[in-house]
Amino acid sequence: MNELLVRVLTAVVEDPLGNQSIWAKGDVFRKKAEGFQRLAISQAYIAVLTEYNKGNKSPSVSIPIVLDASSNIYQHAAILTQDGEMAKAVNVLPNETNLPSDVYAKVADCVRKMWEKENPFTAMGIQGELLNDIMGLALDRSIAKKPVMTIGYGSDPERLHSTLLTHNKEQSGIHDWVPVSPKDGSKLSPEEANKLWEEYPEKKDRDKFLVYKMVAHPNSTLGKLRDSIPHEKHTDVAKAIIKSFVEAIDVVLGGHSVLKDTLESSRRLVLKSMDEPNYTSWVLNDGSIVRNIVHTKTKPRSTMPWAGTNLKHQIRFSILLQSEQRDPGKEGSGLPPNFVHSIDAGHMRDFIEEFSNEKTADKIWSVHDAFGSHPNHIDLLDMIVTKTFFSTHQTTTGVSHLQSLVSNALETSLKQKDKIHDEKTAGHISKMQTCIEKFESQAPEVVYEAITGVDSDDIYLIS
Repeated sequence: MNELLVRVLTAVVEDPLGNQSIWAKGDVFRKKAEGFQRLAISQAYIAVLTEYNKGNKSPSVSIPIVLDASSNIYQHAAILTQDGEMAKAVNVLPNETNLPSDVYAKVADCVRKMWEKENPFTAMGIQGELLNDIMGLALDRSIAKKPVMTIGYGSDPERLHSTLLTHNKEQSGIHDWVPVSPKDGSKLSPEEANKLWEEYPEKKDRDKFLVYKMVAHPNSTLGKLRDSIPHEKHTDVAKAIIKSFVEAIDVVLGGHSVLKDTLESSRRLVLKSMDEPNYTSWVLNDGSIVRNIVHTKTKPRSTMPWAGTNLKHQIRFSILLQSEQRDPGKEGSGLPPNFVHSIDAGHMRDFIEEFSNEKTADKIWSVHDAFGSHPNHIDLLDMIVTKTFFSTHQTTTGVSHLQSLVSNALETSLKQKDKIHDEKTAGHISKMQTCIEKFESQAPEVVYEAITGVDSDDIYLIS
C-alpha cells in the first residue's frame, strides 16, 4: 500500500498536468476547493521522502500543520461571561466525555427537541413524507454551521433565511421569485400579477395585493426539495428554519446573548454621556486602544477628471467619503464582533511573541483563529495557544475586559445620574450594576486553573 502511494504521488509531482485527474478532478474551480492543497502536500511528501532516502533522518517540510479554534467568537464569549456550560460546548473547558464537543451538532439537536414539542411546518400545512424530508435536511449539522457562525459575527438573523435559498448559500446569491397574495399566501399566476401591476402602479398600493417571495435555486440548500415544497412556501420554510436555529443558539450558547446585551447597555450609557468622548473604547493588554466609532458615508461623489494619461478620454473617479456624523446603529451592531475580534487579535499577538521566543520553534503560520507550524513543534504550539488564550483575557487590573468596560461605562453614568431622567437609561444603569455585582460575587469558573490538571490530549481549544 505504501509503495503504491509513493508511486502515485511521484507520478503527480513529476507530471501534475498529465495526472490532474488524481489531484484536481472536480476540486479546483469551486468554492473551498482543495485540489491545489492536495498537489502541495504531494510535492512536500515526495521531497521529504527523497531527503530521507539520502540520509537526512529529520527532514523539514514546507507544509505546516494547522490547528483551528473551535467556534472562536463563542469561545471568547464564554470566558468573558464566565459561562461554564457554554465553555464546555465550544471546547474552552473539557466536557464529561473527554471528547471534543461539536457545537453545531448540539445546536441542531436543540432544534430537533424544539420541533418535537412544536413543529413550525405543520402550521404551514406541511405533513407526512415532505415534513420528514424538510426536517431531515434542516437538522443536518452542516445547516447549523451557517447561522451559528454568522450570528456570532453580527449577521442580521432576519436576512439569514436567504442563505438557504441561493445558489452559493450567500445572501447575495442567485434565486427565483414567485408572486404571492399577502392575504392568504396563495401563489398568483403571471397573468394575475401583471394585472395587479396595471391596476396599482404605485408600490405602496400594490403591496396590499401582491408580494414576491424567494424561491430556492436548484443548487441551494433547499434546492433538493425545490419541487416538493410549494414555491410560495419556500421563503416561509427557510425563515422557520433560521428562526428555530436562532432560538437554539440562545439556549446552547447563552453567553453570547449575555455578552451582546451587556455591551449594548454599556454602549448606550456612554452614548448618553454629556462628557466627551461619548463612544465606547477599551484598552488591550499590550496598551492598544480600540475605539468603536462608525461614521455614516456620503453619497458617491465624482472627483475632477484625471488628465495624467495619454488616453483619448480623461478618466473620472467616484469616491465615497465619510461624513463627520456617526452611525449609532452600526456602532451597536458592530460592537460585539469588534470587541471580541480585538481580544482575539491580542491573543494572536501574545501567542506569536511567546512562541517565537522558543529556540526550537522558528516557523509560524497564523491567520485569525488558526495556528500552524512545523509538525515537530505542534505540541508546544498547542500548549502556548491555550495558555495565552486565558492570559489574554486577564487585564493588568486583574479583571476581565468586559468587567473593565462595564465598570468604566457605569462610572461615567453615575457621575451624571442626577442629570439623567429617562427611564431607559436608568434601566441600563441598573442592569450594569447587577452585572458588576455578579462579576464581584461569582467565583471565576472559566479560568486556566480549571484545565491545569487535565491531560493535554483532552484539551480541544484548538484542533
